[in-house]
Amino acid sequence: MIRVLIADDEPHFRNYMERVIAWEELGFKICGICKNGEEALETTKETFPDIVLLDINMPGMDGISLARILKQMNPNLYIVFVTGYSEFEYARKAVQIGVDEYILKPFTKEELTNIMIKLKLKIQKQTASLFNQKADKEIVKEELLKQLIRGISPNRLEEFLEKLERVDIQLSGTNYLVSVIEIDNISNMWKQSDEIDLWKFGISNVTQEVLNLEGIRHLIFNGFEDRIVSILINNSDIDLHEFTKPYYESINLLIKEYFSFTISIGIGTVIKKADDIAESYRHAMAALEEKFLLGPDRVICYDDVARQNREANFYRLDLNESLLNCLRKHEKDELLSIIDEARQVIMDKNLTVDYAYMIISGMMSICLSYITEMNGNISEIYGSEFSPYSELYAKGSLDECFSLLKEIFLKAMDAFKVTYSKRGIEIVQQVQQYIENNYKDPELTVEKIAAGVFLDSSYIRRVISRQIGCTVSDLVTNIRMKEAIRLMEHQELSIGDIAEQIGYNEPGYFSKCFKKCYGITPKQYYNQRKS
Repeated sequence: MIRVLIADDEPHFRNYMERVIAWEELGFKICGICKNGEEALETTKETFPDIVLLDINMPGMDGISLARILKQMNPNLYIVFVTGYSEFEYARKAVQIGVDEYILKPFTKEELTNIMIKLKLKIQKQTASLFNQKADKEIVKEELLKQLIRGISPNRLEEFLEKLERVDIQLSGTNYLVSVIEIDNISNMWKQSDEIDLWKFGISNVTQEVLNLEGIRHLIFNGFEDRIVSILINNSDIDLHEFTKPYYESINLLIKEYFSFTISIGIGTVIKKADDIAESYRHAMAALEEKFLLGPDRVICYDDVARQNREANFYRLDLNESLLNCLRKHEKDELLSIIDEARQVIMDKNLTVDYAYMIISGMMSICLSYITEMNGNISEIYGSEFSPYSELYAKGSLDECFSLLKEIFLKAMDAFKVTYSKRGIEIVQQVQQYIENNYKDPELTVEKIAAGVFLDSSYIRRVISRQIGCTVSDLVTNIRMKEAIRLMEHQELSIGDIAEQIGYNEPGYFSKCFKKCYGITPKQYYNQRKS
């Protein structure tokens, strides 16, 4: 609503102006009705009108004097002189000193309406222009700040700082710190960019209010990929590192309290020069990436995670083979147990995010290759829009990735359950049990196994190949290799002793089989355990 103040010393004319048109229907609100110049001046100070309808000839302070004062107070204020015929020439002179319109008494409803609509359009145009100027300035600010966190070359720094000053950004300070806020699971919560922008605006406001309490200068703006960035600028003795985490934890709690989602916050390192702000930003982003392993809804400091040891450690390749066998044998519980074990390996060894993705991608490939092995159609199982690796990399945490992995494996297992006969599975279980009981026998052959389970050796070969996709000899080797790992984990035995205990007469042949299965020799495995 456009605010209107009426000032006239004649009561009947004040009443007439108040009632002659439907003010609110036209977009106006009367914020004051005054009987003299002094009262109009005080009311203007209190109510901040946009338009003043002002009688020229009032007792005390006349309309001309009041108009001059009001224009000094607010040059953007619109003043309409209301005057009688005898004062008409006087009113025309007043227009020359800044009064916007005049209207002769007595006037009709239409005459007043026309003047008010004319002024309304001017105000709207002026407001739009100011808004656009402000919006353009904010866009320039945001783009400059994005350049700042990307990094500015030293030879361009002085020129860049001048650009910042032109949009009222001052970076002078003794130290700085950058933080990055990310809405958790944002891609699944909202599809429309205007919805995301609305919530980002809310987060920025909460962040602004909390940081204002401490009185530290700060810049808050929209960063890349729908993140909110804040740069703290310190000129005092406050330790930014000690100060920052508690305040961002309170921001995190407020977001959960006020909104229907959670956020994660990465806090960078404290730096002393403005041209190193990009470094603090990179550290904040590195801290934020840790939510993949730690989970969402956290405040993560780079200084905390940077002290942790990162490993790209030995990953047991037999886990992948075990996954494939579980699919072939439809061992759901064992399958889920192996997937959970892989997740625990990533957590226990504090693996890098990239290495974690590599492991999960490899496990996913095992599942998809199994579908191909079974002549299945991936699109029929998962849908035509299924893009496994895109879905994987869209997940924001380790738990979400492993939930997706389990879903993919279980759908594959379910798709082929009718392929397996109960008898075939029973035969596989009988053969496996016989091998597990007799793997120490160096003379263990397919024929010996067949005799032990009272079946034909050719038939056993076909069933094993159809059910689990490998030969009987491969099955014997896999069981022996698992036992070798168990012995090496729990006993200090020589390679020769281990070979003998699992059915190999020649240690060299055992080492060859071990390397083929795990990618490293037994000696290398021992060395890795010691290190």
